[in-house]
Amino acid sequence: MNISEIINKLIDKDYTPYALTINFKQSEALQELYPDYLLYDGKNNELPSNDVYKIGMRTEMIEKAFRKILNKLSGYLLNTANITRNNYRIKSPIIFYFMELMKWSKRQESLMTIPGTRNICPLHYHALTLVHPEQVPKMDSLIGDETLQMFESIIQHSRLDNCSNVNGWLEYIQKDQYTNYAACCNIYPEEFKVNPELFLLASK
Repeated sequence: MNISEIINKLIDKDYTPYALTINFKQSEALQELYPDYLLYDGKNNELPSNDVYKIGMRTEMIEKAFRKILNKLSGYLLNTANITRNNYRIKSPIIFYFMELMKWSKRQESLMTIPGTRNICPLHYHALTLVHPEQVPKMDSLIGDETLQMFESIIQHSRLDNCSNVNGWLEYIQKDQYTNYAACCNIYPEEFKVNPELFLLASK
């Protein structure tokens, strides 16, 4: 099954779709260690191996932080810290996500007009989150701006909305401009990639 087919099957099983965006803080020290220009120049120019390594380290740090947030969100929705137990895991939120790089023009404009912008990482995440029917009330309580900071202090900004246009979201993530940082969607949890049918059965 492709992503569209999987998402439609989940929605048919009464999973509710939400759109999630998360921006991260970055310290001045990290900004000096992993400067923005590496991210942008790295898309078109051949960089020294040390700079390529820095890009990899920066994206890996953000990926780890995001996965940590997803684990905490799952624990909150399932009301348990033991989210790896099978009876909990099969009812955890199914999340399709990708990392996006803020456009250079928008980044430059922000640096000039918004104080503290240097402390916001230009790499951020968008996610389509599908929630098991039993978890919808708790997920609805998080709808809005800045509701996810309780899960991780590194979050600078978060926004959660009901996603009424799933097809539009899928079209957005497939734009060519994101191929450098999101050749395809990542999926959470890992177990869902291995056996999505197990999760579909759990919603009956």
